[in-house]
Amino acid sequence: MTAPGDTVLSLRKGNYSLEKVRSTLDDFLGPRFRTLDKNRIFLAVEEALVNVFEHTYKDTDGVLEISMSHMADRVHLELKDSGPVFDPTSIPMPDPESLAASGGDGGYGLFLMRSIMHVEHRAPATGGNLLILEKRYPSLEDAV
Repeated sequence: MTAPGDTVLSLRKGNYSLEKVRSTLDDFLGPRFRTLDKNRIFLAVEEALVNVFEHTYKDTDGVLEISMSHMADRVHLELKDSGPVFDPTSIPMPDPESLAASGGDGGYGLFLMRSIMHVEHRAPATGGNLLILEKRYPSLEDAV
């Protein structure tokens, strides 16, 4: 159940629009964040949802539900999937220089997500994964 002002998006693998996600997130965040911060938050959400669809639902169809809530001092986003439990926060924070030197193309998403937002993982008793992304509202001094 969502509270007034909360927003929920349901995305199906292969049948979602990043532009709709961006637009919905932009509307939801409203004037609380600068455009630059909104873009960063969108990048973190985009990396998370791409990881779910490329890894969790690699060989199967699946739905990712994104719930967005405003808290007293921060924005709170929950990404829920029904795939096998995987905790991305259990992986050490990737070093971007090492990632670049390795020549691989993986790991940047985790680095970006965890650099931009506070990230937590929970494994609900009902199964799947709940990835929580939070970002504090900027102070008035930061907005200037």
